[in-house]
Amino acid sequence: MRNFSKPCDGRFELHKLGNRRIGSLVALLLIGALIVVLKLHPWQSVTGVSASTRVQGGYAKNESFCGGGGTVQYRVSDKIATVTLNLVSLSPHREYSLDWMNNTVRGYTIGAFKTTSGGKVVSGSLRLFRPAETHGIRVNVYYITGGVNPTDIHHYGPC
Repeated sequence: MRNFSKPCDGRFELHKLGNRRIGSLVALLLIGALIVVLKLHPWQSVTGVSASTRVQGGYAKNESFCGGGGTVQYRVSDKIATVTLNLVSLSPHREYSLDWMNNTVRGYTIGAFKTTSGGKVVSGSLRLFRPAETHGIRVNVYYITGGVNPTDIHHYGPC
């Protein structure tokens, strides 16, 4: 307990906190740092729906895309490209296309999937049609309407 009859010299005396309290403080700081790292780097703990396709040539690098509704991971190993979707907040019971954007004017559909009643990706529904050709600036997810104008658009930019 601080003796308020003595003048304060401005120093914080850690040794008076006790070892238990310091240990608890350090543990809380480490847990907080771990949570921040996992949030900043979602590809370290990806759980989601995945599908793969063979890469015959060209672009074979890893990419991560993030948005308000989750993450899209593109990983290449041994000439096999794997896309993992960890998406939420999509419209329920819909079919979506997964479009890879090379730049602001060139993009193409690389896959499609369906959503559950809760707006998540249905396990086993992701189908990949082709791998990416080059570095992606964005991945777009469109509701497949059968018409010309896509609706229910979600954009995922580099993490």
